[in-house]
Amino acid sequence: MNLLFIGGTRFVGDAMAREAIARGHSVDIFHRGTTPAKNLEGAMHLHGDRVKDLSALATGRWDAVVDCCGYRPHEVSLMLDALAGRFAKYVFISSVSVYADGIAHNSDETAARADASTLDSDALETMPIDAASYGRLKVLCEDMLFTRHADNLVIRPTYVIGPHDYTPRFPEWVRRIAAGGEVLAPGPRHAAIQYVDARDLAAFTIGAIEQDARGPFNAASPRGPFGFGDMLDAIAEAVAPPRTTLKWLTPDEAKASGNSYPLWHEGGDYGVAAINSDAAHGYGLTGRPLGATARDVLAWLRASEVQR
Repeated sequence: MNLLFIGGTRFVGDAMAREAIARGHSVDIFHRGTTPAKNLEGAMHLHGDRVKDLSALATGRWDAVVDCCGYRPHEVSLMLDALAGRFAKYVFISSVSVYADGIAHNSDETAARADASTLDSDALETMPIDAASYGRLKVLCEDMLFTRHADNLVIRPTYVIGPHDYTPRFPEWVRRIAAGGEVLAPGPRHAAIQYVDARDLAAFTIGAIEQDARGPFNAASPRGPFGFGDMLDAIAEAVAPPRTTLKWLTPDEAKASGNSYPLWHEGGDYGVAAINSDAAHGYGLTGRPLGATARDVLAWLRASEVQR
């Protein structure tokens, strides 16, 4: 297949482009050229800007377009206009953040999404993308796609982890636990948390394209119940030196400590952190052991420090 990636040189997009190349697909990557493209031999790089300069996409035809960096509805609309009539399937990488607060544990893709009508429609192109707007903007991106292109595949991953993760979330827990000693852990242990390794997400996404899958898919490796304690225990088993201990704090103690705790939901046990991903597993989503991801992340962190 001929595949076009919109953003494919950073973390999630990079993992997906690599997976597509490894499977023998023809890969074009449209990006700004600001992130070094490594280990993407065989791909055609098309430089431009999805809002300001789409001229590099003036020609070409693709079996699927994989949009890894759409955050505002006008960005999706502009891409659909630029590629009109020259592609079959549009794959949009969304997020479980599209779901409304208060959904139940084990909710599937039919769960209520956040109310995006509360966003200022005149400021969608300029408003800051933060915790308050991110999910609702993704809702509008999805709606733009659903309205304009029937052959769509929408992927809603939970927290994406793995090597090359530029966020300070999962890598920070690996770093802290690998340093040994007493590691403060915010409770409760049972509070729901989910993740998906970027490489497993990539394998599922490319496989779903190959199978001509359509519609939204939640993407999370561990099926619940899976708690914060399970995650930290698995990391510790993989990378902690001898005599490392996890000191569990109550939510109040954690908040009062003044420390940051990535991926922690302030002690809440939310449905959006315990979604049902049976549909994606039915299309081939699998998850490698969390310990394997933790070891790979630690190796990447150490290699990155050496290169500095």
